[in-house]
Amino acid sequence: MTSDAPVIAVEGLRFRYGGAGEAFSLEVPELTIGVGEHTALIGPSGCGKTTLLRLLIGSLTPDTGEVCVLGERVSLMGEGARRRVRRRNIGMVFQGFALLDYLTAHQNITLPRRLDPSLMSARDADARARSLAERAGIAGLLDRRPGRLSQGERQRVAICRALLASPALIACDEPTGNLDPARSAGVVDLIMDEAEAIGSTVLFVTHDHGLLGRFGRVVELDKLTTMATGAVS
Repeated sequence: MTSDAPVIAVEGLRFRYGGAGEAFSLEVPELTIGVGEHTALIGPSGCGKTTLLRLLIGSLTPDTGEVCVLGERVSLMGEGARRRVRRRNIGMVFQGFALLDYLTAHQNITLPRRLDPSLMSARDADARARSLAERAGIAGLLDRRPGRLSQGERQRVAICRALLASPALIACDEPTGNLDPARSAGVVDLIMDEAEAIGSTVLFVTHDHGLLGRFGRVVELDKLTTMATGAVS
């Protein structure tokens, strides 16, 4: 990747799934997200925000068109190669947390290193996890499993996991969707403060317009795309 290459570049993206009568299609003629940009992706429920996010990070592939992440054409890669791009470059924050119940909070946070030891040493992963947990206010909870954590605490574990390897891109799928306003603000503060510290680009899917003032750019999906029949996340 050259220093002036965008983090995400989309051209002529088309994606469709579902059977007859329930088909959903999404078209994005063009989208570019630059290095260090903090972008909120908004739009009506069912317009395809989560689908687009999954296309952008390579967990879905378009039917036609091109998606580049950090200069790599992920839309042409196989699943294994796309998974490596995600592990090494993207920190993903899910609305449903996606924590592993049989692991402690510390083990969940350091999971990216367990999956790909080339990311960092075990010692560095431990130090980074403890530093993130301290800033997130969960340093005293690292030995607990998710079942013994509150909703807000589980969300902060998930955010720390996404930030562990100081990813170039932090991709967030409605991470505040189930939180009250005060906790939502805290989640955004944690993500944005860490992104500033490590120079990460942020792409944040949300329906909460009260958060938009924290972002330098807002992309309205229903104005960016054309849709056929159906609705989806």
